[in-house]
Amino acid sequence: MKNGAVFSWVASLRENFRYACRHRWTPLPRFLLSCRQQNQGKDFLHVHRSVRIIVFLLVLLFSWLGLNVRPWIVKGMVWIETTRLNQKAMRAPIEFENPSLRQDRFVGKFSRGFWKMRVGNRTGKTMRLASSDATLIGRYAFRPTPTEDVILTFTSRVRGDFHGSAGAAFQLENTFGPDGSLKKPIDKFGITIQGRESNSQKAGSVTCFLTLGGIPVEVKEIEADVSMWHEYGIRLRWINRTNWHGSVSVDGKEVCNMPLPAFGPVEVKVWMENDSAMTRLRRWWEIAPFMNIEPRNNRSSLFEMQSIKLYAEAR
Repeated sequence: MKNGAVFSWVASLRENFRYACRHRWTPLPRFLLSCRQQNQGKDFLHVHRSVRIIVFLLVLLFSWLGLNVRPWIVKGMVWIETTRLNQKAMRAPIEFENPSLRQDRFVGKFSRGFWKMRVGNRTGKTMRLASSDATLIGRYAFRPTPTEDVILTFTSRVRGDFHGSAGAAFQLENTFGPDGSLKKPIDKFGITIQGRESNSQKAGSVTCFLTLGGIPVEVKEIEADVSMWHEYGIRLRWINRTNWHGSVSVDGKEVCNMPLPAFGPVEVKVWMENDSAMTRLRRWWEIAPFMNIEPRNNRSSLFEMQSIKLYAEAR
């Protein structure tokens, strides 16, 4: 390229650059250009002030997200499990043949027609789950349909200075394998009694709860004197292919209800554990309260059950 052509190209480029500055047209940020204008200094300060504000807001946003990383992860896990259940429900047939009524009155021994897995103690006409990690798993699977509700009823109480947790719930069929190992996500709906050391509820009260993937999604407190005998009922009702309705009753009176995803076939679980739920109130920057399960191995507690019955009832 000849020198004259080079000088002409440079001059043309410089003129275009000045035009872009004069008319404030450029694909580059304005503060990267050295436009010779009287208000250049003012524009530079204005732009940098805007950038500082944007950076400050981004720092606040990412700090808030970092402080709430656990709740966001939990929400994501619950969404994933709910989506999985919905997809499974859409593939399942609407109709389901439920077994006939099953019950155990705890007379003489555990009923083989009701339980398939058991770790506990029976005394007289009462089933007792004492101390640590005693669990009973029902043998048969039930599922609500458009024409039938599934109902679990049982009579129970706790004895003495109760610690740890105990309860009964519906969970996914074959959640645990024959050796007690976990085979499926822990999806449950039922009731639980927390000991006096738990700060998640009032001492001596019951909660109905929904757990998805092992994560408490919804918990509601129920007023009941757990040291007295009460008949508790847990009902599952079919709404549509992907949605159920769960309710809990005490002595025939409904005291709790909540929407549920369609679990599919469910089995019964009854348990007594030394773990207690410990919660921390939500602080102003958090999107949810914090809950942790802590072991309480230095206490002895007793959860008694007189009878239990599982059946499907026509709507």
